[in-house]
Amino acid sequence: MIFGKCPKCDQLVTSLTGSTIKMTIDETIFSAVTLNCPLCLTVLGAQIDPIAVKADTVDEVIDGLKS
Repeated sequence: MIFGKCPKCDQLVTSLTGSTIKMTIDETIFSAVTLNCPLCLTVLGAQIDPIAVKADTVDEVIDGLKS
């Protein structure tokens, strides 16, 4: 398995920690997650939370079927 190094602490990153945040894109707010170095907590990336997207989609489908 290939691992990268954290650009801040220069340690090998073999796992990540994460936290939830809100992301705004063109005035629309999304649930998102950050991917952090477990050693120094530097944010290595961020993305829209796929679990929240799935839950929102299921809710909208169920609401649509009830109408």
